[in-house]
Amino acid sequence: MTTIRRLYWGCGDTRPTGWINADITTDIVVDGLALESNSIDHISSQHALQRLEVYYLLTALEELYRVLKPGGTLRLGLSDFDRSVSAWETGRTDYFWCSEWETPSGNLITQLTGYGSTRTPINFEFAEELLRKSGFERVQRVEYRQTSCPYPEIGELDSRPGESFYVEAVKPCLPEPTVVRPGPATQIHLSWNQEPSTSMTIVWHTPLGHSPAFVEYRELGIDTWRRQLATSTPSPGAGKLHQAQLTGLLPATEYEYRASADGEEPRSEIFRTRTAPGPERADFSFAFLCDTGITGRPDGNATGLTQIVNEILAARPLFILGGGDYAYANSDHRFQTIHGAIDAWFVQMQPLLARVPFMAQYGNHEIYLRERFRDWAPRFAFPHGFDHGKNYSFEIGDVHFTALFVPGPPPSAQQMLWLDDDLSEARRRGKRWLIVYQHEPIYAHGHSHPARTEVRRLLAPVLEKHRVDLHLSGHDQNYERTFPLANVSDRPVPVSGSENEYIAGQGVIYAKVSPGGKMSEKRNDFSRFTTEQQPFIAKRDDTAHHWAEVSVDSRGLAVKVYRVAGDGTPSSLCDSFRIGRGESDWTGTGVVACDPLKSR
Repeated sequence: MTTIRRLYWGCGDTRPTGWINADITTDIVVDGLALESNSIDHISSQHALQRLEVYYLLTALEELYRVLKPGGTLRLGLSDFDRSVSAWETGRTDYFWCSEWETPSGNLITQLTGYGSTRTPINFEFAEELLRKSGFERVQRVEYRQTSCPYPEIGELDSRPGESFYVEAVKPCLPEPTVVRPGPATQIHLSWNQEPSTSMTIVWHTPLGHSPAFVEYRELGIDTWRRQLATSTPSPGAGKLHQAQLTGLLPATEYEYRASADGEEPRSEIFRTRTAPGPERADFSFAFLCDTGITGRPDGNATGLTQIVNEILAARPLFILGGGDYAYANSDHRFQTIHGAIDAWFVQMQPLLARVPFMAQYGNHEIYLRERFRDWAPRFAFPHGFDHGKNYSFEIGDVHFTALFVPGPPPSAQQMLWLDDDLSEARRRGKRWLIVYQHEPIYAHGHSHPARTEVRRLLAPVLEKHRVDLHLSGHDQNYERTFPLANVSDRPVPVSGSENEYIAGQGVIYAKVSPGGKMSEKRNDFSRFTTEQQPFIAKRDDTAHHWAEVSVDSRGLAVKVYRVAGDGTPSSLCDSFRIGRGESDWTGTGVVACDPLKSR
């Protein structure tokens, strides 16, 4: 006998027998329910969706869509915003439950949200729009405890009929499966989840993955290939992902490798890469890239990525830091599924990422806008870090890099503790340079994504405490870079007046380097500035795509930011600045050296 699996989402203290009960938390919305895809026959949710902030609504509905079986029904009971408006306009104050102890006052939205039962007012039209965007069909309004679902118990959990409306939606049935044939290795990309000077992690995709997957590799100039078997797991989309961990490599050494296809032959083309230098001080460079998109978008917004990829390849950095927002699957309608878009992103990036390790952080598009952390995390291999690898750090030479997970809402208290400990430990071990990167900017003045004050107020004191040298971000599709800032407030004061030469320890330099290929969808343009240039901003540009190249040597950090118009014309230098350890590092600075290791 088949067991019917029922989910009651947003149960609170109510735990009906015979149902899988799950309450609503941000973790569940972001990380997903601990349930298999296509495993639940029907779902009921009563007055839960309205308790979420508006930017979580699609995320939550898409998660319910994921776990629901094809043909299954989702039933929502929601406080009816239209009824609330009608009651407010006609003076029916007894409609609002707080009238039991006080007379409702203020405005309607304050009344609805002031007691915590509603964060996002919803009416039927808004609910229908959200459900259809999430993939549901046959969306219909239904009466209290009446249902068209073959399982009538789905309506038994309905509550508060006097203030509510009820809606049902069905997950479409799956199309007929297509025949999958053996195929080549694609989406090949590199990263590090162990010591960068002696290891390399290679991840790739094949359609079937029936045969044991492997990588063959050799030191440049050596004839004999060595073989490393890979671990294979189902891709979040279709096919298999393979991950090969090369260890025992020599520092600062070039290697060649090739990845297996489905079967022994053919191998991929031969790619060349190199390991990082050892823990001692060494010269190297890296790039920063974010907000990329997929070339060829019908809306014409992804105009800069191909040129930027080619420029980074020509620059030959040791590795790339990724600041999030990559595929934009929610708005690239060439792909039937989000996984099709993500696969296409890795295919287009293979010429670069198969040669240059990519240490990515996640943006709002990888977490909230149809894509999810679970869609991306299996495709990358990073140090374990904190919170399932969302936050992590690594070191190359005497530089400590911290990847901070800030795709939207401010960091959690646990995140802030982790960040404080991570930076403190790096300073304790004598690391000379601290670089933090994330998606959400600390300072942003464009029309698309102005900075959130609460993010700055949380992060800036910790970054200053540990004398972080450089903070990199994206999200708001333009370029902005501050002077060194300390004692950050809502109106920060620069601690150096130099345009481009600074001493470590003066303050934190915040550089927002965006977009890396794709313009904003809000106006199909770059994020134009809405204010005059602030006194603490050293350089800004809202007319092009951007990427950054950072060189590290014995004197310090040298940063160059390139401007790419997106029309095929050659790029130009948008900004350059340097951070040294003392006055002798750069000529003409006229500032006093400040060593954070001595001044702490």
